[in-house]
Order: sequence, then structure tokens, then C-alpha cells
Amino acid sequence: MGAMKRTVRYLTRKWKKSILLFAIFLVVGTLVISGISIQSASEQAATNLRRSFGGGFVMKEDHSDQSKFERRDVGNGSYAMVYTGESLTKEIADKVASVPGVSGYNAENIGPANLKTMEGDYLELKSIEGSMFANEPVLSKQANIYGYTNTQEADMFTGGSIELIEGRQITPKDQNAVLIHKELAEKNGLKLGDQFIIAMNSQITGGDEEGGKLKETVTIVGIFDSKVSQQVSVFSTPGELLENTVLMDVETSVKLLSWSSAGYYKVHYRVNDPAELNNIMQEVKKLNSIDWSCYSISTDNKTYEVATTPLDNLSGLITTLIIIITIIGVAVLILLLTMWTKSRTHESGILLSLGIGKFKIIMQHMAEVFIIAILSFGISFFTSSAVAQGLGNTLLGDTSQSSTPQNTQLEEDGSFGYTLPETPMNVDTATELSVTVVPQTFLWVFGIGGLLTVVAVLAASVPLFRLKPKQLLAKMS
Repeated sequence: MGAMKRTVRYLTRKWKKSILLFAIFLVVGTLVISGISIQSASEQAATNLRRSFGGGFVMKEDHSDQSKFERRDVGNGSYAMVYTGESLTKEIADKVASVPGVSGYNAENIGPANLKTMEGDYLELKSIEGSMFANEPVLSKQANIYGYTNTQEADMFTGGSIELIEGRQITPKDQNAVLIHKELAEKNGLKLGDQFIIAMNSQITGGDEEGGKLKETVTIVGIFDSKVSQQVSVFSTPGELLENTVLMDVETSVKLLSWSSAGYYKVHYRVNDPAELNNIMQEVKKLNSIDWSCYSISTDNKTYEVATTPLDNLSGLITTLIIIITIIGVAVLILLLTMWTKSRTHESGILLSLGIGKFKIIMQHMAEVFIIAILSFGISFFTSSAVAQGLGNTLLGDTSQSSTPQNTQLEEDGSFGYTLPETPMNVDTATELSVTVVPQTFLWVFGIGGLLTVVAVLAASVPLFRLKPKQLLAKMS
């Protein structure tokens, strides 16, 4: 009787074992193919998000070198540590923007200020109940001003912390234009087109009397509202609240904060091709006309990282599951085949007595397993197509819920020792995957599965290899 005929007869005669083996291959194949397809879909989703959010880098003054600060007398017996290195001016920002591959930039400035009516009275700010600074004469009246070249690209908008509900965004053409919070407008009876004063004082400027006289009259061009809830404590100041935040054109903010620095706090640069980001940053660092000991640059992908956190978690989970499923599948397969090989001692002895060698016997065992594997893997291509989409979205939903909400980190602006407030982010993340099971995935799984099947059959056949023909025949009796 030929080997193939013996193979088919064994599979039909031991149909219960064949069905069990078929089920194991089918489950493992379906889960592994689904897992790989889900992982590919998550990688594609991450790529799409990168294209959507774009890419870029941030340039800012490097305040880590203390030798670039000096102690200056600002009058009235007061002293301040003043940054003496190169400021990040518009001229410097434009030089970097001229590097090939850089598509534009959004300069940013930030600092404390007082908000006053046209008559000179303080605007009413939102207070923090229980704050130790609620009645403090300076901090209780202090707001935050953020200057931007284009407010539409500000982190607070792109990160989903706030949304524009009236008016328009600030553009590079604007001068003395501001956006204010809905609550600040309501508390003070302000509307689009109204004007108020943003002013410094000597307490804000650390005793600098001239800096304390700086002020600008601004016009409201837009009103925004919060989309997130901020965490506050007894140590929080009113200026940390989004409700007491004013967004304005960056050049006006430079005038107001000139007592601290002659330039911008930092500049966000956009690039045409995010894949070339590192190369572009290297080209920027080659600009000899810039003193790089005064500046630092780093990638600007905070929003992208927040948005892809669930996808990263999903990718790690899927990789772990694939490894676990594969190991368990191979272990179960080796265990079952080893038990079945031992139960076939009588059969193997008879085949040896008929002059059929061990190699041919093992090849028969291999053929039996491969026939079942081919059938089950073939069907798993279709079952995984049905399972992968739903399984992927379910796992993505679970990882999204378990992801820790991301917040921007508190930073120190060494130019005037001012702690930048924490702004929570509310970034839209991927909620669905487009999972497609492609033939390449099936072929890859079939190839790896076939290799592991060979290993499993050989491992299960070790007892057959170890026994000599006489020993095997002796076991028959």
C-alpha cells in the first residue's frame, strides 16, 4: 500500500483525531492571521494620522546654560536674572524657515499680564475657590497671554483644549488682535470688536519700572470656549485657567514681554515631508549664521503621539497575543502528536517489519498533519476575514479606554522664572480600523505555520527515532 493511501486511510479511520487537529489549526490560524491583519491596519492608521497631523520641529532659546544669565539691578533695591544670549527673533525664525523642506512656522510667546478696561479698571477674572492666592493682590489679578503667528495652529486648538465659537482666528496680518474666553467675555460684558488694555506692572516684571509701564490696547476678534476640564488645587493661580487666558498676535506679545526677552518663547516649524524631518533638522543645524549654543531644536510630534497612543498600545497587545497563541499552539500540537505517535507503536512496528524505513514513516506522519494544516489554514483565511474587523475595533476600544489621558508638561521659562501652566489635551484618536486580510498575510502565516508543523512532527517523532527496529518490534509484544 502506497504512503499516500496509508495517509488518507489513517485520517479517515481516526476521524476524531483529525477533527481535533483541524480545530487546533483553524483556531490558531484564524487568530494569528487576524492578529497580523489588525497590526497592519493599526500601522496604516498611524501612518494616516502622521499625514493628518503633519510633522515638524520646535526651536526655542536654550536657558539651561546659566552662564548666559546675569544679575541686573532693576531699581528699588530689586534684582533680576536676565538672559543675555541671542533672542529668538523674527530674523532668526525666518532664517530657519528658508531651509529647503521647511514649509512655514508658528511663533509662540507666553507671559503674565494684567487685563484692564479702557478706563484702567481691572477686568474680572475667574477665581479658584479655596486657592491660597484668591485674595493675593498681584496673582489674583494676573492672567496669561499667549502670542501666536497663527492661533489656528496653537496647541490649545490643535490639541482640542479649546474651540472657537465666535469671530475668527488670528493671522500673521493681525496687529493688537486677541481671542478671549467666553466666560471672561460674559463676566465683563465684552463682545466682538470691543477693546481693552493688556498691561504690565513692576511686580510682574520683577521690579523693572520701565517694563512695568508697558501696555497695549487690543481688539477682540474672536471668542473661544473650553473643551476640557482643568485640575486645580489650593496652589493654583487664576492665571493658570483657560478662562483667564488671552490669545493674541505674536508681535504685540513681543512688545509687551520685551522686558523679559527681545524675541519669541519658541517657534513651531512645519515640514513638507514628515519622513524627512530628521534630515531637515540636521540641515537647520548647519546654519552658521545662528549661534546654536543659544538655541535648542526638537521634534514637534506631541499631538501625534497622543493620538496614536491607543494604536501603539494595540500594536503591543497584538504582538504579545500572536506570540502567546503561537507558543501555546505549537506546545499543544507537539503534546498531541507525541501522544498519538506513542499510540501508533504497533503500526510503526508493522511498517518496519515490512521494510518501510523510519524516514518514510515520519514522512507519512508529516503528510497527515500537512493535509489537515492545508485545509484548516485555507479555511482560516475566510474565518479571519470575518473575525478581524470586529476583533480589531473591540481591542482598539479597550486600549483607548485604558490609555492614560495625556497632558502637556509644566515647563520653566528661565528668562523670567515663570512656570508655564499645564494645558490638558483632548486629541481625537482613531476609533475604528479598516482591517483587510490579504493573501500575503495568509502565505506568510502558512509558511511559518508549515515550518512550525515540521518542528512539531519531528519533536513528536523523537521516541520513534530513538528506538531501534528490534526495540520497536519488542514493544509490539
